[in-house]
Amino acid sequence: MININNKIFLSAIIFLLIISIISASPFYYKVSMDYDKGSINIKDISVIYSQEDLNDKNGNYNLDVFDTNQNKIDSQKFIIPNIIMYDTGDENGNIIGGGEVVLDNVSFEVYVPYYANAKEIIFYDNETKELAKTDVSIYSKVENTGINGFIWYLIWN
Repeated sequence: MININNKIFLSAIIFLLIISIISASPFYYKVSMDYDKGSINIKDISVIYSQEDLNDKNGNYNLDVFDTNQNKIDSQKFIIPNIIMYDTGDENGNIIGGGEVVLDNVSFEVYVPYYANAKEIIFYDNETKELAKTDVSIYSKVENTGINGFIWYLIWN
């Protein structure tokens, strides 16, 4: 027979599991960009679903997400994939050297967690100079939060 302490403990564990599942949003802003000799241009933005963690925790470029009151609600780093590493080999297949090529132009995507109250995303270089920004308020519903805001957008827009 289960005593009252075990029931409380099991209830707390179940509650924490449910909260962790609900709080982890599987939606992301997919921002498609072009890099051209130090500047970036935003080509497209959409909201996608993914069960995988798409956040890039590395990089020397930064982005900030702001809400409708201009409060920063998220910051993360991202990479512009404009460096190609290569190896050179001899006739026997042994690696004898290598290097890197820095591309002047490249297209790439950045994935940013979805926020129902987000207004804009601002992209910065490694010296915090603003490179680009995009308004994401068309995907946001201030009166609805979390997944409900995104579902509200899908239904009414």
